[in-house]
Amino acid sequence: MTPYILFGSIALVYGTTIYYWLPKAMLEMNLNLILQIFFLILLGMLFGLVVLASNLQGLVGSILTSVFLFWESNSMRGLLAKNVIAHRGRNQLTSNIYALTLGCIIFLIVSANL
Repeated sequence: MTPYILFGSIALVYGTTIYYWLPKAMLEMNLNLILQIFFLILLGMLFGLVVLASNLQGLVGSILTSVFLFWESNSMRGLLAKNVIAHRGRNQLTSNIYALTLGCIIFLIVSANL
């Protein structure tokens, strides 16, 4: 129960901060604060997309297995499914790290180009 309350509290503070400070920064024409808030919004979107990809990983994996390995026997597909289940924790951690790293690199490249 504690992680849910902690994440909910952090999300509440994050949302309230953006809800209060973004209009205030726009009214005061504080460009530095506006850019910092937009950066925080982009980081929140990146985190949300990583969580979404993490939740859809099993579904997408099973769809890709059935699409690309349709010629294999049912026993081989079952073996692959069990292998994916056995390594789920490690695969999820790897995909989260990969997604966050790739998102940060893309963000930095786009920021440098702008």
